[in-house]
Amino acid sequence: MEKQQEQKARRIVLLTHVLGLIMKAIGYFLSGSAVLMNESIHSMIDCINQGLLAIGENRAQRGRSELHQFGEGRATYFLVPWLP
Repeated sequence: MEKQQEQKARRIVLLTHVLGLIMKAIGYFLSGSAVLMNESIHSMIDCINQGLLAIGENRAQRGRSELHQFGEGRATYFLVPWLP
């Protein structure tokens, strides 16, 4: 049950980031404001950040295999250096 709630929360956060990106990009195209362009880029980076976290968490859920005999539980931490 907790995993479903975490996935739902992750989807909601990604959706809010995407909506923010769309609104800020529209504002930039209508006004030409450099601040809104900067915020649009920042929102796009947030979307990428959330996507990388989702990929890492999904990979961490995998079980053992011949290549990864102890599982891939640390895959979440592999993508963390690229997030900031």
